[in-house]
Amino acid sequence: MEDIQPISAAEQASFCVELMKRLNIQRKQDYLCDITLVTNDDREFKAHRNVLSAASPFFCKLLESDMKENREGIVRFEEISGTVMEDVLEFIYTGTVEVTQENAKELIAAGNYLIIPSLKTVSGRFLQGEMSNTNCISTFYFAEKYDCIELIRNSRKFVHENFASVGEMDEFLSLEAKEVAVWISSDEIAVEAEADVYKIILK
Repeated sequence: MEDIQPISAAEQASFCVELMKRLNIQRKQDYLCDITLVTNDDREFKAHRNVLSAASPFFCKLLESDMKENREGIVRFEEISGTVMEDVLEFIYTGTVEVTQENAKELIAAGNYLIIPSLKTVSGRFLQGEMSNTNCISTFYFAEKYDCIELIRNSRKFVHENFASVGEMDEFLSLEAKEVAVWISSDEIAVEAEADVYKIILK
């Protein structure tokens, strides 16, 4: 009977990381690539069907189907720019992406469209780090729109904890009445006195 040598979790993780690095190099060199992604600014990106399918249920369903895109090997995206697709592919192949003020929201939208929850989470954490009294309301509603569970929870908590000052901001003052009603009726809002809530309502 053969003696099977155990491999540690760290060694296994290292092997997987190196494997993905090599696949990413192959992608950039157009080696064994079998699908082309075309973005809304007509940039073309080569990739491997099996990698895309493993990373994204969107691609998995598309590339299993008899749709024209699958047969022709070309998928067009009216919703995603070349810059964002470059970042998305980097994330799919390496598990890392550089999130900035310029691309964070677009990465979340792309991650939502392509059904890559971890990309939404990583980008949402960047937005969380940028959160302030002036943008926490729009951050919350953006997170709700794209179903970013962690960012919804953290932006709601931020609004509740800083409600006295957030209620003074333009973002809050421009909300519709029904939205204001939801916020002020929460038991979680932190205010020193009921009068503070009344002042916000008057504003």
